[in-house]
Amino acid sequence: MFNRIYSITGFGSLYIRMLVSGLFQKYRAFHGLVVFFAKLQSQNFIVIFFNSFLNLKKNLLYPFICKVAFKNFYNTKSAGDKCTLFSDRNLINRRNVKENVDAAVNPCRKFFELEIKARLIASAVHELGMNSLSDSPTGEFCLPNLPEASEIEKKEYLHKLACRVVDNYVIRRENVESIFNSLLAAEEEEASNRRDQTEDGRFICNFPGCGKTFKFNGKRMRDHESTHNPPISTSDSQQLLFSSEGVSAKPVPEKDDMFNYQCSLLEYGMLILNFFDAIREGDGKRIFRCWKFQLPYLRNDAGSTKYALEALGMMFQIYGLLSPKHSYELIWNRTALLRSGLGNNIPLDLLLEFFNRLLKEVQRKLGPNATNHKAIDRYCHAVDITKVALDNFDRECCVIRRSGKHYEISVASDLQKIAVEIISQKAFTWTPGRSYEQFKDMDSTLLEHFDLQDMFQWINKHKRNIVCARKAR
Repeated sequence: MFNRIYSITGFGSLYIRMLVSGLFQKYRAFHGLVVFFAKLQSQNFIVIFFNSFLNLKKNLLYPFICKVAFKNFYNTKSAGDKCTLFSDRNLINRRNVKENVDAAVNPCRKFFELEIKARLIASAVHELGMNSLSDSPTGEFCLPNLPEASEIEKKEYLHKLACRVVDNYVIRRENVESIFNSLLAAEEEEASNRRDQTEDGRFICNFPGCGKTFKFNGKRMRDHESTHNPPISTSDSQQLLFSSEGVSAKPVPEKDDMFNYQCSLLEYGMLILNFFDAIREGDGKRIFRCWKFQLPYLRNDAGSTKYALEALGMMFQIYGLLSPKHSYELIWNRTALLRSGLGNNIPLDLLLEFFNRLLKEVQRKLGPNATNHKAIDRYCHAVDITKVALDNFDRECCVIRRSGKHYEISVASDLQKIAVEIISQKAFTWTPGRSYEQFKDMDSTLLEHFDLQDMFQWINKHKRNIVCARKAR
């Protein structure tokens, strides 16, 4: 079963390699550091650090991604818990940020991006051995001749710092080792189950001499085995993605809720920022990889069942249901480029909203025929050609259309406030026993108690639904 799962969903031995290439390689948040080190002239260099993050272009944040983030990290009762989303919201007075994401999608999106950037700055400052934004790097990062260094040396310095931040706060070593241990344990259990099955896939009672078979290896089979003398002792084995048991797992006597909160938020946030960057660049393969890594989070979230099914259905289509031609089209036909230049791609659902705006304008011009459904249907089918004709007419007539770009107030002061608050609270310094009131026993990742075996069974269930032509929901 696991070989089929790996081939369909891409989990298994490729998990970590794709995780590193998908999350770390394309972290554009650190790309601005190249300019930062090239312009390094004085000790007060963190101002350039701010500018490098502010130059990142905005992108669409899907409402359901905001919902998952706000559901796990936003609590209106956590004003006293420092360095949380609601506490930071009060710190910079972002009153347009709501707990209900649907009521304020854009403010929530911008606020979430701001929070991730502030934590990137604070984590980099911590790794540089600095106690404030005006300090200079100390320890192994203390390179006084950095401004005069070559471009290759500056890039190596940047890469080293980025590796430290990602390894210590995003892809933590103990979590990576636990993933491998859980996968190996689950694979061994599946191999053991296959040995105890008949040719038609039924499970055989483990008591010697008993030939009774069962369709599922579940409670009914265990109840039957317990009636034998002596009874067969069985135990439910739940494989967690980040198990507390393993050869490399180190028991932690006390938790640090503040530190775990920052790591968990940074881990999920960087995955989302990578998602947005892939959309801006029109990188279809990376968009698909981000959907794949988003699947465990959606499956783990009780309110994202339909989104998890959509992500799984897309994997089924690309890996097995569609022809190679249509699979290629599904991967790469996910964005549109309306303005020339790098990083200007938009998702197709946003392009659809532009078409909806055009159709509303057409409907207003129809006058009494606006209630004629046949006329509306005819214009809807011709909206693409109509849009091209209108653009050609405007271009031939030299009609200048003003750009729809919205000029925004600089968020540099808000970014600095949040970063200073995180640094002053030493949120990225492990302090055992530090606890939150509303986020008690916070885990360092949202997938801490994720049931990996249950996810594999869920995938196989929907694979059977596809074979039997059943609807997923």
